[in-house]
Amino acid sequence: MLGDLCGTEDSAFLFAASGSGAMEAVIANAAHPGARILVVEGGKFGRRWAEIGRAFECEVDILQFPMGGRVDQARIAERVTEFSPDLIALTHVESSTGLRLDVEEVVSALPDNRALIALDAIASAGSERILMDEWGIDILAGAGQKALAAPAGVSFVIAGPRAMEAAVKNPRPGFYFSFERYSEGMKTGDTPFTPAVHSVQVLHSSLESIRAQGIDAVLERHRTSSTALSGAVEELGMRSFPDSPSSSVQAYLPPEGASCESIIRFLEEKHGIIIAGGQDEMAGRIVRTGFPGIYSGLILERFVTGLADIFGSGSIEKALTHLEPVRNLPPLFESYLT
Repeated sequence: MLGDLCGTEDSAFLFAASGSGAMEAVIANAAHPGARILVVEGGKFGRRWAEIGRAFECEVDILQFPMGGRVDQARIAERVTEFSPDLIALTHVESSTGLRLDVEEVVSALPDNRALIALDAIASAGSERILMDEWGIDILAGAGQKALAAPAGVSFVIAGPRAMEAAVKNPRPGFYFSFERYSEGMKTGDTPFTPAVHSVQVLHSSLESIRAQGIDAVLERHRTSSTALSGAVEELGMRSFPDSPSSSVQAYLPPEGASCESIIRFLEEKHGIIIAGGQDEMAGRIVRTGFPGIYSGLILERFVTGLADIFGSGSIEKALTHLEPVRNLPPLFESYLT
C-alpha cells in the first residue's frame, strides 16, 4: 500500500525510527564514502540531507534557495553539470516553510548524468501526489506520523533497483539500517529488528482507509481543505508565506504588529488548538498548520474563529464562507480516534 501511495511497485522497508532515521538510511545505503551529494535546500529539512551526508563522509554541495521561494530547475540542472553528483537529494515539501517542490518538473530538467535521485517525502506522503517510477525517483524516505496519522516512531524507505544496486555495492558496513538485512527479512515476512508494532498497526489502518476511499479522493480532500483554510486565514489579515504552497503544511505571515508567539499561545490557551511557529531563521516570522488526517471541518472552523478572536471579528463571515466546501468534512481516519 505504501508503494501504491508513492507510485511504484517496489516495497517499503519499515524502520522503528523518525523520518530523520529514514533519511539516514537513504544516505547510509545509497551513498558510499566520498560520494558526491548535491542537496537542493530551501529550509531546515533540506539542510538535514547535507548534515547527514557530511556525517557519512560524503562530499556535499548545497544549492540554496530563498526560504519559501520557488526553486529554479534550470539552476539545479546547471549545478548538476558542474558538480557531477552521485546522488541528488530533494525535499518534496519543506515543512519548515510549507513550500512544495514540483519534483516532476525538476527531475525532467536534469541532464542525464545517472545520479541517483533521493526524495524526502516525510511531509508529503499521503497528502501530495507522488509518482516515483514515472518521475524517475530512485529512493524515497517517508514517515507515518504526518499525513498518515500514525504515532511517531515508524518511518519507511522505498528503494528502487538502482538504489538497491548502490546499497549492495556500498563498501561501508551497515547494521540497523542495512537494506540487505531488510530485503532478506521480507522474503520470509520478517524484520531483522523489533518493529514499532503499534505504530505499524495504525499506519496499516490509515493506508486501508486511503485505499478504501481512493488515493485521488484523499489527495483532493487535502487540496480542498488547504485552499479553503488559506482563503479563510487571508481574509483575517494573514498571508500565505511560500511561493508554491503545499497541501501538507501551511505557513502564514502574521498581520503587521502581531506576534507569532502571542498567536500560538492565545489559540492554545483560549481555544485548545495547537499550531507551530517557524524554525531556525524563520522563528518568530511565521506560524504553521498541518493536516494529519484526523481533523474535521469543525476543527478548521474553530481555528478560523480563534484567529478572528485575535484579529477582530469584522471579517469572520467572509472568512467562514471559504470553509463552506469543508464545513461538514468528517475525520479521514476515524478509527484513529476510537
